[in-house]
Amino acid sequence: MDPHEVRRKNFPAPDEFPFFSGVAFWYDSGRYEDALDSTLARVEELGWRQMQADARAEGRSVGIGYSFHVEPSAYGPSRILNLVGLQHSGFDEAVVRIDPMGKVTVYSGQINMGQGTHTIYCQIAADGLGVPIDDVKVVTGDTDSCPYTGYGTGGSRAAPLGGGAIIRATVRLKEKILRIAAELMEASPEDLVIDSGIISVKGSPDQNVSMQDIGDAAYRRLNERLPVNETPTLEETDVYDPENMATSFGCAALLVEVDRETGVVKLLDFVQTDDCGTVINPMLVDGQLAGGFTQAFGGALFEELVYDDEGQLQTTSFMDYLIPTAMEIPRFEVIHQETPSPHVPGGIKGVGESGTIAGVSLVGSAIDDALSDIGVTVKRFPMTPMRLLDLIREAENGEVSQ
Repeated sequence: MDPHEVRRKNFPAPDEFPFFSGVAFWYDSGRYEDALDSTLARVEELGWRQMQADARAEGRSVGIGYSFHVEPSAYGPSRILNLVGLQHSGFDEAVVRIDPMGKVTVYSGQINMGQGTHTIYCQIAADGLGVPIDDVKVVTGDTDSCPYTGYGTGGSRAAPLGGGAIIRATVRLKEKILRIAAELMEASPEDLVIDSGIISVKGSPDQNVSMQDIGDAAYRRLNERLPVNETPTLEETDVYDPENMATSFGCAALLVEVDRETGVVKLLDFVQTDDCGTVINPMLVDGQLAGGFTQAFGGALFEELVYDDEGQLQTTSFMDYLIPTAMEIPRFEVIHQETPSPHVPGGIKGVGESGTIAGVSLVGSAIDDALSDIGVTVKRFPMTPMRLLDLIREAENGEVSQ
C-alpha cells in the first residue's frame, strides 16, 4: 500500500502524550507523523519512486520498504520494574568531582561497550559546568571506585539515566561554584557566568576567577576564601530513578532490487528520520543507528544457525554463518528530529536498539514491494536467495506461500 495513502490511525497526536502503553509505562512524547512525513519527503527528493518506475519499465524488480519503530529506552523506573514482576531496581548513580586544580572527574556505574559513553559524559559534564571538555575525565566500569547502578548497562539507558544523573549533579555543583566565586569577587551568584572554566561577572569579563581558584578555596585556604556556610571540597552525588521510560521513535525507508533469476536482494539506498530526544552527539547517534541496521540486515538476509538432523550445529564459522560487510550494506542517511523527553534531565532518550528494531521488517517490506506484481509476501527470515526463489516460483505458479 502506498504510504502516502495510509490513514495514520495508529499515531497518537503530540497533544495526546503521555500516552499509556497499556502495560505499566507511558509513551512520554512523540511527533510520529512528522517523522513519517520527513522520511517520505526525503524519498521523493532522492527520486526513489521515479527510479523504481524506470527500473520496472526495464523489467527489473525494485521495491521501497518502510518501517516505523518505537523504542522504550531509559529502562529504569524501579517501581515500574517491580510492578511488572521484576525484583530489581533501575536507578542510576553518578559522582561529579572537581579537584583542587579545577579538573573534573565523573564516576558512573555505567560501562562503555563502544557506544561512546565516555564521550557523551564528558560533553554533558563540560556543558553543565562550563569547563573545557579536555578538563573532564570519565571513570566507568570499576566496581571498586564507581557508584552502584541499579540495573547496569543495557536497555538504552546509559545516556538518559547515566547522563541524567550527571546533569542533576552538575547543576548542584555549579551552584556551589558560583556561590564560592561570588564570595571571592564580592558579587552576587546571579550575576556570574562560567565560560571555558573562567567565572566572571556578566558584562565584565575582566573581573574573574578560575576554576583552579575555586578549587583552592574549597580544598586549601578555607578561612580566607571559602564562604562560612559552605562545606569543603567540590563533589556532588546524584541517584536518578526516573518516573517513566523515555520512548524514541523513527521512520526508515529502504530501496532494494530483487533478482528474480537468482533470488539475491541488493540493498540500494537507505534513509531514516530518527528521534531520540535531545541529541548529544550526532556522530555517535548515526554510528549506533548504522550499526543497528547493519545487524538487522544481517538477520534479515544472511545470518542463520543451521543444525543437522542430530542437532549438530553446521554453521560453525564465518565461512558458513554469513554476516553483512561493507559490500552488502547500503549508504546510510539519518535525519535528526528532536522531541525531548519531558521527564528526563536534558530531554535525552536512548538510541541503542533503534536500528535493530526497525531493520528486519524494513527488508521484508521492501522485498514485498519489489515483487508486488506477483503477490510475494515475506514471512520468514533470513530471506536467503533459495527461500526467496521458492516464494517467487510459488507465486508465479499461483500457490499460496506459507
